[in-house]
Amino acid sequence: MIVNVWMEIRDTFAWPAEDPEDDSELQAKNREALALAADITTVASLYKQRVQGPRSWVLISLMYADVTQQSLEQAVDKFQDENPGDTDVLGAWYWEYGNEFGTEPTFTEVPNPDYNGDTESPTLPNPDYQPDPELPDYDPNETIRNPAYDGRETLTEIGQSGVPLYPIPGKLSQFMPDDLDNDGNPVPNPTVRDINLLQGQRERYFG
Repeated sequence: MIVNVWMEIRDTFAWPAEDPEDDSELQAKNREALALAADITTVASLYKQRVQGPRSWVLISLMYADVTQQSLEQAVDKFQDENPGDTDVLGAWYWEYGNEFGTEPTFTEVPNPDYNGDTESPTLPNPDYQPDPELPDYDPNETIRNPAYDGRETLTEIGQSGVPLYPIPGKLSQFMPDDLDNDGNPVPNPTVRDINLLQGQRERYFG
């Protein structure tokens, strides 16, 4: 199975050296652990830094593949034990269904708010279609998707049952980025939510 773990990293963390040959023993261990992270610079920049007094923390996203529950716990514990006080788990989710690590997914059929209740065609004639390729603005697509159509009367809502091994702490909200108002000014939005998902990854469950 694949498990996505969010970790906070304190500014006193032993980041690997620019050249692996210059790594200390701890930096070399951290380099190995961080090899599981999605693009650290990009992902960390999507979230706020958490600041408390003179200290600050960034959020990184680790992807553990082909792990069992036991091996994941051991890997996370090892990373934290080697960096006492510099790392903490902010949450962990299964890749396939997005439920929290240690829980079981639940599936509930709910009404689809976009279902139009009729038999409209899923496609419409393309108003830009020009069947003669010799004429300008030729578009080879004869039909386009009908935005008003949704053939599903219900949607499957994924939840979870059980107790997560790594409950989401309240401090996670401090990493959530601001929204922007109509003038482009930042507006705090502490709602814990998905900011980035890798291709094929299910949305994370936040309760």
